[in-house]
Amino acid sequence: ATGKLDYMFSAGHRLSLRYNHSRSDEPNSVTVGGALNPFTNSALSNEGTERDRTHFGTVQYTHLFSANVVNDLKFSQSYELRPRESNVNAVSVSAGNIGTYGTRSFLPTTQDDWRTQVTNSTTVIASRHTLKFGIDFNRLSTMQTFGFNQFGTFGFQNSSDIAGILDIMGTGGTFANRFDNPNVRYNRQVGNLIADFGAKQMALFVQDSWRVTSNFTLDLGLRWEGQWNPKIDASNTTLVGRVNRAYPLGTLDVTKLDNNLNQIMPRLGFAWTPFSGSRRTVIRGHGGMFYAASPLLIFSGPTNNFRTPPGDVSLQIGPFGSTSTQTVYSIFKQVGVDLNTFQLGNLPIIPLDKVQQAAAIASGGAAPDPLVGANLTTFSPDFRNPRSYQYGIGMETELASNWIAGVQYQQVNAVNLQRNRDWNLPVPTVRAGDGRPVFNRALRPVLTQGTYTVRESNARSLYRAMIVQTQYRSKKLTAGVFYTLSTNYSDDDNERDSGGVTLMNAYDLRPDYNYSNLDLRHQLAAHALYNLPWGIELSGILRTRSGQPINPVVGTDANGDAANTDRPYSAVGVPML
Repeated sequence: ATGKLDYMFSAGHRLSLRYNHSRSDEPNSVTVGGALNPFTNSALSNEGTERDRTHFGTVQYTHLFSANVVNDLKFSQSYELRPRESNVNAVSVSAGNIGTYGTRSFLPTTQDDWRTQVTNSTTVIASRHTLKFGIDFNRLSTMQTFGFNQFGTFGFQNSSDIAGILDIMGTGGTFANRFDNPNVRYNRQVGNLIADFGAKQMALFVQDSWRVTSNFTLDLGLRWEGQWNPKIDASNTTLVGRVNRAYPLGTLDVTKLDNNLNQIMPRLGFAWTPFSGSRRTVIRGHGGMFYAASPLLIFSGPTNNFRTPPGDVSLQIGPFGSTSTQTVYSIFKQVGVDLNTFQLGNLPIIPLDKVQQAAAIASGGAAPDPLVGANLTTFSPDFRNPRSYQYGIGMETELASNWIAGVQYQQVNAVNLQRNRDWNLPVPTVRAGDGRPVFNRALRPVLTQGTYTVRESNARSLYRAMIVQTQYRSKKLTAGVFYTLSTNYSDDDNERDSGGVTLMNAYDLRPDYNYSNLDLRHQLAAHALYNLPWGIELSGILRTRSGQPINPVVGTDANGDAANTDRPYSAVGVPML
C-alpha cells in the first residue's frame, strides 16, 4: 500500500510526503542470501516461513532560492519486522553436501530494524558549472533474537562411513553405536539469543559537472564517508581474559572495534565528442575510489559473544580426529545420554547441563564450565570497510539514423573484503604421501574453546569486462543487443556470511585466489519492443550466459580443521585452485 501527497507552493517550492507498507508470508523459503544455484539439499523439516512487515515514510522539501540555486531536504524513516519461523523444532542432522534434516541451524528467529535518514543537497548552476554539495546521515538500529543450534546439531562430512554413523548394530552399519565416530561433531546453543545494537553513518560530498568546451565535459567529485560501529559488550571478563592473547595468526583484543572515519573518495569522469560539428561519436571515461558499508549482520556475534550472558554462543563437542578414541557417542554416554535408544527422526534435545558436562569431559576438564567448548566470533584488530578502485572507458557512435553501436572496458579492483577465518587452529604439519597441511585440533592454542570465527578484511577481488553493444530506436521498433566478456577473480566469495569459512587452509590463502563463484565468462542480453496497430506492444527479452566455475571439494574434512572446504590435490603438495 502506498500513499503520496505533493503540494506545490506559488513560488515553485515543493513538499512531498509518501508512506509505503508491505507485508509478505513465504512458506519454505528461508534463505541465507541470493543463491547462485537454485537447488537445495535440505529436507522439508529444515525449511521455514519467512514473514516480513515493512513501514517506510519520507518527507521531502525542495526550495528554489533562485533560477540557479535549488535546495533539496529529505527526512526518511523505515521500520521492518522479520520473524522467521521453523517448520519443526527438533534436533538437526547435517551430512555435509548430502543433506540436512531437522530445524535449520539458525531458526527460529525474529528481527526488528530501524533506519532514520536525513539528507540535504544544494545545486548551484553558474556559467559552465553545475555544482552540487550536501550531507547524508543515517542512524541504524536492530533488535533480534537469533542463535545457531538452538535444539542441538549433529554434523559430519560426507564419507563412506555415513551408514555407520547414522545406524546402530544390527541395521547394517559399520559401527556399533550411533554417531560413534571421531569425525562427528555436536553443537548446542547456550546464549539468550538477544542482540541489540546499532551504527551511525554520515557522508559529505561535493561534485562539479564542468562544460569545459562545447564538446568536452569534465565531472569532478569528492566524497567522505564515516561509519561509527556498534559498541562491544565485554562484561564476561573471564572469557575475555581467556581469548585475548597472541595466536599464530596474530593477537586478539575482542573488546575493541575501530570506527571507519578515514574514507575519502575522489572521482573523475569525462565525455568528449572528438569530431567538431558532429555528435555522431562520443568517448566517455570514469575512475574513482569507493567504500562500502559493512552490513550490521556481521557485527551481531562480536558484540554479544563476550557479555554475561552471551547472546549467540554454541558449545562444540568434536570432531576429534580420525585417530582419537573419543566420539560424540562415547562422551554423551558418560553423562547418561545413550544415543542408541533414540530413533533418527526423534533424536533428543539434550538438556543444557548434560551438554556442559559433556563439553567439560571432551576438553579434559572435570567440573563443567558453562562456556567450555564454545565457538566464538570476533573481529581482527585491523578490520576495515571494503574499498574498490574502479575505472572504465568507452565509445559510442551512430552508424546510421536511429542506430548506434559502442564498446567499453570496465575494471573493479576490490580490497578489504570480509572473510571468516578460524584463529583457534594450531600451525599445520605437512602429511607425507599427498603433501597436504593437516591440523591436530588437540593442539589448539586455547584447548578449552572451539572455533574462533574471526572476521577479517583482507580478501580481494578483480573484475574486468569488455562490453559490446548495439541499439536501434525508431517510432515502431526499439531493440538492443549487449555482449559482455569478463573475468572475475577473488579469494573469498562469502558475501557477508554470518558464519563458516570458505578457505581451505587458514595459514595459506594463496590457493584460494582464482576464478570467483560469481565469474561468468560470456553473457549475452537482448531486448526488443515493437508497436503493433491498435496500441498493442510486442516485446521480448533474451538472456544467456556461460556456466560458472566449478569448485571441487573432496567431500570430507581431509585436513582436520572441522570444515568441509578441502579441495583435491592434482599432485603431491599441489592443491586444485
